[in-house]
Amino acid sequence: MLEQEIDHAVELRAAKTLFYVLRNPTRVDYTENDRIKASLQETGLSWSEFRSLLDTEFPQQEREKGYKPDRVAKKLVGRMKSWLLTTEHLEDILTHNTLIVTFADALGHICRSASKQQMRILLDGLREPKYSKPEQVVLLKPHLAYATARDRDRTLEPFSEVMFICLDKVRTGNAGKKDLKALKVFAEAVYAFFYRYAKN
Repeated sequence: MLEQEIDHAVELRAAKTLFYVLRNPTRVDYTENDRIKASLQETGLSWSEFRSLLDTEFPQQEREKGYKPDRVAKKLVGRMKSWLLTTEHLEDILTHNTLIVTFADALGHICRSASKQQMRILLDGLREPKYSKPEQVVLLKPHLAYATARDRDRTLEPFSEVMFICLDKVRTGNAGKKDLKALKVFAEAVYAFFYRYAKN
């Protein structure tokens, strides 16, 4: 089964590494020092783990260009999408709470320039009775597409890309109810972290 092929521990370490770099681009000077070692404690990674994962995510040529936030964010969103696509059922993400929280935290940070009203409308859509059945939730796609198209700065694009994958993975019937629950848990976690970082 597909979910057995995913090394969730590796995914978690990679996600934490990328998220650390996204938030601290100027601290990553690629030299082990007390400042980096102290700040790495929040990720739970050792210096050797951090450096190894950084080497994997950013080849030498990319490291020379610096850790620009948009490039790091793109890699993080790519990780999220890949993880979701290779997870057999959406409900399975609930068995990896730490990874969900890390990805939700990262996505909330990446989308922090979007307006609170925009994000609230998208989240409220999941709670509307007309989308309470798994067969109906796919109808949220047009709302996501419209909100993203109206967003001139494209700050909602990463959120929409990830949500589109989640919506596609919601099954029908009783199994779909579990997928829908997982979708709501993840979306609400993203919004909670987004609200923490939001600029407006």
